[in-house]
Amino acid sequence: MGVIKLIDTYVKYGSPVDDQINIVADLIAGKKGAFEGIIRQYGARLLLKATQMLGNAPDAEECVQECYLQVHRNISSFRGEANLYSWMYRILVNACLKKMKARAVNNSTSIESLLPDFDENNCRIEPNWPSIPSAEEILRRNHTKRQVLAAIHSLPDSYRDILYLRDIEGYNTAEVAQMFSLSEGAIKVRLHRARSALKKILEPVFLEGLEQ
Repeated sequence: MGVIKLIDTYVKYGSPVDDQINIVADLIAGKKGAFEGIIRQYGARLLLKATQMLGNAPDAEECVQECYLQVHRNISSFRGEANLYSWMYRILVNACLKKMKARAVNNSTSIESLLPDFDENNCRIEPNWPSIPSAEEILRRNHTKRQVLAAIHSLPDSYRDILYLRDIEGYNTAEVAQMFSLSEGAIKVRLHRARSALKKILEPVFLEGLEQ
């Protein structure tokens, strides 16, 4: 299902469903229309989350489809410890993390062109900031979240995904290192370079925010 069609469907059918027990029972029983119902109910939110994590519609849609497949296969294991959306959300995030890891292995795009420039004395040529803020800090300080997210998604996949997991999702360095099968030192280097590149891209936006 395409992005626009999915969002339109959510707008049309997106009223809350109160009786979760009946929904799960209908899914387990394979009742006609039950699975389409949870797609209508939760699809747009899942797609939005996947798009935020992965930065592009094709990867996001692929992970949402994988989420639906896992839900269909494993609905009988759902015990109701969390609400249905939270359970589906965790499945989706795991699918996105697998996609991120695959992209890190297959993507060798350089980040060099996005990094700040330095002179022969190793001094930065562009105006300097007192420190490199995290993506989360920039999001808090500025109302231009769309610009910030667009800047994050302009980074090469292997750098963007690490920055997103550390600074937006709040995973620690050890957790991210395990996800990507890299050393903590390698994660710290990539995170620093990603933050430096993001800093350069967002410098005009950030400085404007400081002046307000």
